[in-house]
Amino acid sequence: RHRARPVPSAAGVEPDGNDRAAAFHAGVTPMRVDESRLTATYMLSSSKHGTLYLGSALDLITRIWEHREGVGSKFAAKYGVTRLVWYQPFMLISEAREREYEMKKWRRDWKTNLIEADNPDWDDLYPVLTGSVLLKRSE
Repeated sequence: RHRARPVPSAAGVEPDGNDRAAAFHAGVTPMRVDESRLTATYMLSSSKHGTLYLGSALDLITRIWEHREGVGSKFAAKYGVTRLVWYQPFMLISEAREREYEMKKWRRDWKTNLIEADNPDWDDLYPVLTGSVLLKRSE
């Protein structure tokens, strides 16, 4: 079975169609996502402005559940990093991993700014993502 491998990109370059073509020509098999899963790059936090964890997942809902159960990551379990505060969906896991690896080079304040652009209160997005809580609409 062929597993997708991330294709390193140049610093500061966002993934686009050209990256997929480069991956294909490099012999990397991109994994296309089916509609039953949400593939994404994501950030978890222990609290507002707390410890951050950055990752990517083929199935975001399952991966966050694993983190909450303490089986997703030893780091996340040790520091109580279970609050989903940001995510970016992708069609291909290779794109999500590229974004993760690029963001791991970022300074903390860049990550904080990204979170606060869409989630200024660092609310846990997992209940909204799973449909157990409806998103509040601002009027």
